[in-house]
Amino acid sequence: MCLRRKLRSVSGLQLLPIKYLGYTRKRKAISESLDDVPDCLARVPDSVGCLIQHDSIPECVSRIRDCNHAFIKVAIGKRLLLPAMRNAHSDGMIDYMSFVLQRRIPKPKYRVTDEEYYRETELAERVARQLSDSDLQRRIAESVRDRRLVDVTTTRYIRNPYVAEFARRRARGICQDCGRPAPFVTKNIGEPYLEVHHVVSLANGGEDVPDNVIALCPNCHRKRHYG
Repeated sequence: MCLRRKLRSVSGLQLLPIKYLGYTRKRKAISESLDDVPDCLARVPDSVGCLIQHDSIPECVSRIRDCNHAFIKVAIGKRLLLPAMRNAHSDGMIDYMSFVLQRRIPKPKYRVTDEEYYRETELAERVARQLSDSDLQRRIAESVRDRRLVDVTTTRYIRNPYVAEFARRRARGICQDCGRPAPFVTKNIGEPYLEVHHVVSLANGGEDVPDNVIALCPNCHRKRHYG
């Protein structure tokens, strides 16, 4: 992946055996002319993919290396790349190296934050809902053969246990959304099970104080987050 404007500064670019890749929505466009393809990544304007034959890699990569570095700098600096994009490109390189070496190289472990993990999962589920039954079966078969491991690092706010206890006592075993009794009694302490929810989340600047918390049954709690 390179920045188009940097590629234009490469002398003799037209003589290099490179094809360029871009997308119009989901439609792929490939051309030997840099001017004939749209941007490759909508989130990184002026980006273009470079398709290079295996035996031409040493010649081409040495000439366009700075263009790739410029792409990375812009993409990271503007924070426009999603974690899913990073993993997709890394997977592509693993697939390529597996082809060259004629043996399957295992996927690397990715280190992502808790927020990135759930964002990627939500995106994947959204894509899955749009697939036909046959495409879904194919994706299942592929994912079983080629699993990817992820190390998830979690950032958590330390919550005040006294505020949480106050919220549960104030609710008196009744969900403060649906108004129904807690669905079960906990085994360890024998009290109605309710989950404490911050009306304005701590991540968005909410305070861990009684006025900003309510006690909810698990269903209503999930609905608050995903409904």
